[in-house]
Amino acid sequence: MFNSLVALPKRLHPRFDIPPLLFVAWLVAACLPPSALSTAITDTGPLSFAPDTPEDAWGSALPPPDSATRSRADPIPIETSPASISIPTATDTTDVSAEPAESCPPPQDRTLRLGRRNEVVRGDASFPQIALTFDAGAAAGSVSELLDGLRDGAVRATFFVTGAFADRYPKIVARISAEGHEIANHSYSHPDFTKLSDRQMRDELRRATVSLEAATGQSIAPLWRPPFGARDDRVLSLVENEGFRSIYWTFDSGDWIEGTTTRQIITTDLGKAVNGAVIVHHVSPPTTAAAIPAVIDGLTRRGFELVTVSQLLGYDPSCPPKLV
Repeated sequence: MFNSLVALPKRLHPRFDIPPLLFVAWLVAACLPPSALSTAITDTGPLSFAPDTPEDAWGSALPPPDSATRSRADPIPIETSPASISIPTATDTTDVSAEPAESCPPPQDRTLRLGRRNEVVRGDASFPQIALTFDAGAAAGSVSELLDGLRDGAVRATFFVTGAFADRYPKIVARISAEGHEIANHSYSHPDFTKLSDRQMRDELRRATVSLEAATGQSIAPLWRPPFGARDDRVLSLVENEGFRSIYWTFDSGDWIEGTTTRQIITTDLGKAVNGAVIVHHVSPPTTAAAIPAVIDGLTRRGFELVTVSQLLGYDPSCPPKLV
């Protein structure tokens, strides 16, 4: 029987040359059921047989080699339990919490000259500062030349602008803001507030704010100037409740009066200038635009610092108040 098995390869094919004992072992293994054997073939060792056990192919005594030391003949472990498959997910570990914004310093203490209900009439008389202010109500007039003069004099001023002006001249208002000037509320349509109902006054203030912020792309200063200078306790109370502080003036340049000359504006501004003065001008008269370079030169030569109204109230120029 054994000799017949040994001769079987030659009978199958004349060139089928295999060691007799190896062929017999192969034949016996082929006749056994698969579950009875597990095999491992190496490059250098003979065919070996091992009983199938619950332990993994590497045995319970030794851990399997890691991928760095595994030879090409080593069986590759395969995880068969779907529940154990872990799919890594992208996790953003970056701290995206925003840094707390630096709070603005509180305004410096100033002794202001006030009118009714905290309306500002003049700044602190102990500080050599003056606020040049300009009202923009209807026509643009010579506002571009006025802005050129302020720019050339390196002066920042406060502009009280109506919402109607902003809607009509958004590019001009955007330029005023872009060049560092302060923009404040002057109502929407420039009415006499003492003749309006409470609802109408609120509508004027709120519509103006919307138009001004649309033109500038930012919050405006919480300051308001009454059209025509008309106000009473009811008006001032409502304006204050809306979040605005009323800003009047120390003296009027008179540039809006028909027939006023450039020389007269210069003379008025320089002749009445005092510490803390708030001077009112208007954007449209060509005489105002022509006078401003001489006004700036004359005031600075006398030692005055030309500032915005917010600076006059004690606010840091880099952190002016904004309407909330």
